[in-house]
Amino acid sequence: MTHGPAALPCKVCGAAAPFLDSCDFNAHCERAASPRLLPPSGVAVPYYRCPHCGFMFTQFMDGFSPRDFAERVYNPDYRLVDPDFEERRPAALAAYLLNHFGTLPLALCDYGGGSGRMARAINAAQRGLRATHWDPFFSHAPKPVGKFALVTAFEVFEHSPTPAPTLADMLSMTDANRLVLISTLCQPADIGTQRTGWWYCAPRNGHISLHTCDSLECLADDAGIGVTHLDSAIHLFHDTIPDWLRPFLRTHGAGRSGA
Repeated sequence: MTHGPAALPCKVCGAAAPFLDSCDFNAHCERAASPRLLPPSGVAVPYYRCPHCGFMFTQFMDGFSPRDFAERVYNPDYRLVDPDFEERRPAALAAYLLNHFGTLPLALCDYGGGSGRMARAINAAQRGLRATHWDPFFSHAPKPVGKFALVTAFEVFEHSPTPAPTLADMLSMTDANRLVLISTLCQPADIGTQRTGWWYCAPRNGHISLHTCDSLECLADDAGIGVTHLDSAIHLFHDTIPDWLRPFLRTHGAGRSGA
C-alpha cells in the first residue's frame, strides 16, 4: 500500500510523527472474528505515530464533511462493524452510570451519544441522575446550552480528527469544576509490532485517533487540567475531584494520574 508524507506534525504535541503503516479503509474492529464481513475497499489509509507522546493518527478523514461521515462511515452498514452501538452498549453504560451516580442529583451530558439511548435509559430510571445527550454527527437538535456537572464521552475520542478542539468542546459544556469522563482504549505495549493490525485501528469504524496515556496527558496539560487513567480504557479529565466522585475512583483503583 502506498502512503503520503514521510512524517506529519503530531495532532497532540506537534512533534514530527513518522509514517507507521497503512491499512485498508474497510479494516474494522470485528475483522478478527469476521474477516469476510466486508470486502477490501482498495483504498489505503495511512497512519502516523508520534515518537514523543505516542499518539497514532491518520489525516485521511480530516477533510470529511458531516455528509461524508454520514455516507462513508456512519451509514446503515455501521451496525455491522459496531454491533453494540445501537442497543447493548448504551444499555450497559446506562447501568454503569446509574450504579455509580444514580442516586445523586447530578446533570450529565453524554457527548457523542448517538441517538441518545443511554441518556433515555438513565432518565427512564427516574432516579437523581438526569441525562442529556448531544452528538456532532448524529444529533439534529441544537447543542445543549446549559452546563453539566459531568460530561461523558464513551467511544468518542478515537473518532475525532481534532483531539484538542474536541476536548475543549467537551469542557465548554461542564460547570466551573470541569469533569469529563471518557472511554478510549490506549495502545498496547507491542503497538510497534502490531502497527495497523491492532484490532482497534479501524478506519471503517471511524477509529482515526489512537491514544496513549502520554498523549491524553499532553491534551490535559494544554487544557490546564489533570487526567486520571482509571484503566487502559477509562480516563477522567478534571480540575478538582469532588467528594461525590471519590467512591467511583476508589472502585476503579484510581490508577495513574497526569498533572
